[in-house]
Amino acid sequence: MIITMEQLLKQKLSKATPFMLLDEGKLDEGIFAFWKYLKTVNFLFKTKKKAKKEFISKLKKLAQNYHKNKDYKSAITCYFNIYKLDKNNEENIKNYITCLKEINQNDLEEALAKYLVKLNPTKDNFKILAQSYSDNKNYEKAIDAYKKYLNKDNLVGIDYSWFGYFYFCLYKETFIEQYAKTALNYFLKANEIQETKETIKNITSSANQSRKYFIELKFWKKYLKLVNDDEIPEDDKYRISLCAMKCGDFALWERFYNSRFKLPEGGAYYPDIKKPKYNSKLNIKNKTLLVHYEQGFGDTIFCFGYADRLKKLCKKLIFVVQDELVELLKNNDLGIEIYSKSTNLETIDFDYHLPMMDVTLALKISKNTSLIENSYVHAPKEGVEKYKKEFFNTPKLKVGISLSGNKKGEQKRDVPHEFIKIFDKAKNVQYYCLTKDTDDYKIDKIFKHNKIINIAKSFKNFSDTACAIENMDIVISSDNCILNLAGAMGKKVIGLFNHCYNPRWININKENSGFFASVLPIVNEKENEWENTVKKALDIIQNIK
Repeated sequence: MIITMEQLLKQKLSKATPFMLLDEGKLDEGIFAFWKYLKTVNFLFKTKKKAKKEFISKLKKLAQNYHKNKDYKSAITCYFNIYKLDKNNEENIKNYITCLKEINQNDLEEALAKYLVKLNPTKDNFKILAQSYSDNKNYEKAIDAYKKYLNKDNLVGIDYSWFGYFYFCLYKETFIEQYAKTALNYFLKANEIQETKETIKNITSSANQSRKYFIELKFWKKYLKLVNDDEIPEDDKYRISLCAMKCGDFALWERFYNSRFKLPEGGAYYPDIKKPKYNSKLNIKNKTLLVHYEQGFGDTIFCFGYADRLKKLCKKLIFVVQDELVELLKNNDLGIEIYSKSTNLETIDFDYHLPMMDVTLALKISKNTSLIENSYVHAPKEGVEKYKKEFFNTPKLKVGISLSGNKKGEQKRDVPHEFIKIFDKAKNVQYYCLTKDTDDYKIDKIFKHNKIINIAKSFKNFSDTACAIENMDIVISSDNCILNLAGAMGKKVIGLFNHCYNPRWININKENSGFFASVLPIVNEKENEWENTVKKALDIIQNIK
């Protein structure tokens, strides 16, 4: 085929146009012009091959610049068109995958990584595939791919860390404790090869989820040797304090527990009090101590259980509590003054103050001294009789149920509504719903054979709640304020706890919760596996005579 001079000139101009557009920053127009140009030289193999090579080189330089400047959309446009021009260009595919990772295009990233391995199944490409699976939350496939990357006789620290990471992510997805334990073992091996702040932090996380709290504490102490306190994020300080609490290390607990007021997602509440804060080294036998609430209703009720011990330290003891608890806690025989949170603190005469959750620190409560044997919250007698006449005129076993707490609290403490219907199998039982907000559960519609009275609708404050509980034979509760209230009243309680329960329960055992003698705890064997736990509670109910 003979090409005229005019045709040749037109062809050269057509080829130059895409490059000029790219130089002007008109990426989409330049790419469109190039594909249009290729059609005009489709029958000229050498010309077409040379043009592709030149254009790929141009796009590669542009892509590198876009990528460097975090213009990922433009970089991906370049990488995609290079891929269309040369599907065997490994370097381009790897850059393409890296860019997709930056913008969380995980499905496409994984698909491209699979193609890369199919194109060339090298160890390094299997590593890329493993990381792409991980980005797409396919952790089991990530583990399998990473095994193909590795030579088990030649593992290095970072390899163990990657395995640990994949298994830990798998745990977070499934809550199967064995995955957390496997992750912990890999992180420990990585740390043996090279100890770093990162490997230590990985160990603390996986040890916590494996409930290996003393291993967690050991490595937090290693971490503290590598950093100054002011370098530690507040949420890590809080994690350290909870672990120390769980293990009974009071010095470390006290050192970091104030971090709860500074957490980035919103810390505990505490007013600005100008009087000095109490610590256990002070002698306050002739002083007045004010204890101010800071967290939830359950925490206030729990801490009030140590008021009789705290009172022995000072001449006078004052508690400032939430409005809903004032009436109930005023009805105490300890001589402790109770004020509402709305009270102006400047009108109260006191010498020292103490955040409520520091009570256990001030008293140096340990696993051996945590148990509260006697009831210390008492329901008003008149209210008890009123509730008895209105709601409890039945020969059936009277069972209170509260399986969810505050929606702003830890949702993993709550028992999902699908498991509540298991209690419907009980015979000769009258259930009472103690949960104020029942919209989530619609508990009265779940039961078909047993009637449930939504007694919570009658509650105006915790005095009413206590009056109702006093009339019950037993209470079933998740880790929420009702559990604390019933336990404080000495009422028999079945406490339902998730596998990784809150570390503040420092001594849960088979006989009691470690704090309340009347609370029988049942702990999930695995995280979020409530069915067997609820069935155990049902068995207890059915065997009560």
